[in-house]
Amino acid sequence: MDNTTRCVCGKAWVEPSRNSVVEPFGGMHIFLASYGLKPTPDGYEDGKVIIDAMIAQDREAFRMEHQNCR
Repeated sequence: MDNTTRCVCGKAWVEPSRNSVVEPFGGMHIFLASYGLKPTPDGYEDGKVIIDAMIAQDREAFRMEHQNCR
């Protein structure tokens, strides 16, 4: 599956992995704690939902930035 979004202007957005999103926080446990979640199965599932939303927001920002490229 290709996780790259390309624009006609030549720039590309590559979907990051979940691990690369939590890395700046210092890992998944710290990421979960920063959102008030506990490292339980439910906490991890909620964390994945948050990470996926962050990735979707980044993808949408790229799309909006390049919507007028020709």
